[in-house]
Amino acid sequence: MDKFLRLGLALLTTVIAAAALHCGPGGEGAQRPGSDASAPGSVQAADVEHRAAIDSAALYLRRGRLYMKERVYSRAISQLRQSVRINPDSPAAHGMLGLAYALRLKPGTAIEHLEQAIALEPENGTHYMHLGKSHMLLTDYAAAKAAYERAITLGLKRGKPYYDLGIISERDNRLDDAHELYQKAIDLVPEFAPQCNLRLGIIAQKQGDDTGAMELYLRALRGDPDLTTAHYRIAQLYLESGHDALAQTHLQQFQQLKAAAGHQGL
Repeated sequence: MDKFLRLGLALLTTVIAAAALHCGPGGEGAQRPGSDASAPGSVQAADVEHRAAIDSAALYLRRGRLYMKERVYSRAISQLRQSVRINPDSPAAHGMLGLAYALRLKPGTAIEHLEQAIALEPENGTHYMHLGKSHMLLTDYAAAKAAYERAITLGLKRGKPYYDLGIISERDNRLDDAHELYQKAIDLVPEFAPQCNLRLGIIAQKQGDDTGAMELYLRALRGDPDLTTAHYRIAQLYLESGHDALAQTHLQQFQQLKAAAGHQGL
């Protein structure tokens, strides 16, 4: 990708240099003493330079997107900051930069860029979804709820808004609402099923349905065997029902996953 960027920037430099030769001293479009500064040659040169700057910003944006796909967020931020510096009116660059900051757990800075993206492109539900995610990181649940609901109103069909709205409803003890929201997330994006089934199991347990909770926890693990909370809650239920050997199996898996997660965080 470094070679790609160098080639792109070299091309832009050539375009700008050509414009300078055309419109600079002695060139065909050069401004002569006493001539009007708004002569066609001057306007053309400014237009070429503007287009070159926009192309440069787009190049940084494309490279930032590539780093985002590779989850190299620090490099993505570096490229995207260059893009918004050159073209501060790009909602795509502000939106992508806001998401990158959120993924780097810098929600305050993320919100600044996402709000700029929304000001430039107010009908884009994805910006509101990422804004909701950033407010969730700050535990500002009221602001997160408003952002997610706006994303849904704008027609965004993604699982994340429904899942996090389910979390908010669960916190407020609106368990029936949470159940409906988790199910909606599964219907829209089946990849959300493991996490949603885990939350549905927790709701069932709160409502006294241990059998239903066990089935939902096991269903969650079939989708994602590395869900530590599911292993822990299954172990608890097995202990309460006297199945000590099964409880010990899930407790060991829970401890191994926790240890692996701690090691990766070092």
